[in-house]
Amino acid sequence: MTDPISLALGVVPLCITAIGISCQLSSKIKLLRHYQKEIGHIRMKLKIQQELFLDQIELILLKILDERTVLDMIRDQTHPQWQVSSLEEKIKSYLGSRYDRFEEALKEATTAIESILKKISTFAELEDKVPLTKSARDAFRIAFKKQDYLESIEALKDSIAEIKSIRETTNEIQSSHVATNLLPLPTGYEIVRSMSSSLYDLLQNGASCDTNNDARHNLKLLLNSTDETDPNLNMFFEHKLLFQWTLLPICASCRDLAHNDTRHSPKRLRKGHTNYYSTILHPNDKGKQVGEDLAKTGLKCGNLAVRCKTFSESSPPESIGFLDIRNKQRLILYPGLQGLKVDPDTHRCAPTALVDYLRFPVYEVVSDTARIKLGITLVKSMLKYISTPWWPQGFILSEVYIFRGEGEDISSHLDTLHLVKDTPSATGNCSPSFISLESIQDAMRNFGIRNIALYSLGVALLQIGLWNNVRWDDHVLVRQKAEHLPCFGKRYRKVVSKLIWCDFSHGEDLNNPKLLSAIFNEIIIELDSLLRILSIT
Repeated sequence: MTDPISLALGVVPLCITAIGISCQLSSKIKLLRHYQKEIGHIRMKLKIQQELFLDQIELILLKILDERTVLDMIRDQTHPQWQVSSLEEKIKSYLGSRYDRFEEALKEATTAIESILKKISTFAELEDKVPLTKSARDAFRIAFKKQDYLESIEALKDSIAEIKSIRETTNEIQSSHVATNLLPLPTGYEIVRSMSSSLYDLLQNGASCDTNNDARHNLKLLLNSTDETDPNLNMFFEHKLLFQWTLLPICASCRDLAHNDTRHSPKRLRKGHTNYYSTILHPNDKGKQVGEDLAKTGLKCGNLAVRCKTFSESSPPESIGFLDIRNKQRLILYPGLQGLKVDPDTHRCAPTALVDYLRFPVYEVVSDTARIKLGITLVKSMLKYISTPWWPQGFILSEVYIFRGEGEDISSHLDTLHLVKDTPSATGNCSPSFISLESIQDAMRNFGIRNIALYSLGVALLQIGLWNNVRWDDHVLVRQKAEHLPCFGKRYRKVVSKLIWCDFSHGEDLNNPKLLSAIFNEIIIELDSLLRILSIT
């Protein structure tokens, strides 16, 4: 019997009930294969209508969720996605004014399927030793009530036709209202991704330390919240034996060789800046030398130290060298930083992991607007570095550092957010932080996590909102906290939920441009809007 609670709570419980009854019907339909040709005709009609019904449910869910999740949900009515509180609202939002009609048609279809299941359940499955006369009697009973089956099948057919009509009408209306203002992910993100991977490979595999065979190098990749209209990277380089605690600033800009684009070469520093942490601006310098090919020579530490410490603010810094990367792009390295305001005494503060600040009362260490800016920076950085060795997995706030004393206010120091990598010498080994494959498989198989990177980012934004440490691998607690997140209102809670559930209707593959565009529009632009509101208030 259909659960009366499911009839009262909305479409999602109805779908769960209908799919469950349909699964039972599938096994019962198989019983009819033992009977006469006339009964086989009914069996075929039942099977066709059952498949059509599930197809309609699947097609509606595909407008809200990705294909892989929907297929799993159709096969398993206990799938975690069925329990997501926002699913009902999404279906209601998608169907609009047709929601009530759909709910009624779904109830009628469920009742029809249940009626058919009840009729078939009166017949026991034939065993090998059942006498022929008993089989003949059962077949006769079914044939005798054939009209009852046909009426129930016809009722199911009408309900399916109504569901199909509602779905097709909704699709037509939705198609006419397709948003034309969705922004694609800026092309600079992909360029920065390529730049960072190539630079990492250069420093990891091609660096030539001309100072000490056992030297180790530390790289600090600075994060920013720009959209990379002028793609660049900023980092600090530290040689742990030669100049420990001295951070050498390096800027990597990009030149498009296909179009002879030279707009990313540095000019002289603005007057009044007296340190090598100052901002570098990049005008046109067509024809200027870009130094030696680092793919051939490597990056010599001794030469790098001299160049970074002695370049003059009164004239354009000379290039350290260049590296040709994919898509006819050229990565050019210069001493100094571009577009960041970093205190010259930065290196005097040991870097502190962001997670360590969660131990302090929120308003002692960070403002509300700074927290939103921090979230924006992390989301944009994930999109820039996700497929590179730089981006951490799992506990993101444990892997992102800031140059600020522990317990001090970080609001005005977000330009110093950075990721850290140690590059080994010829005999050393690099040990980046990764989640074990077993942990990933467990999270995806047992907790319905579809994309580890987005889930981890959602946990980071959850921690920023709560200003409290929530374990990445406590998946039940994460979802409970996310569902009732009190800070910054419904919009921030929705952003966190979308990341945790990978709820963008474009699958979970971060190589999919549609998914990247959805993240940019539904997360970054939403956070930017929230930041503007907080800044005004």
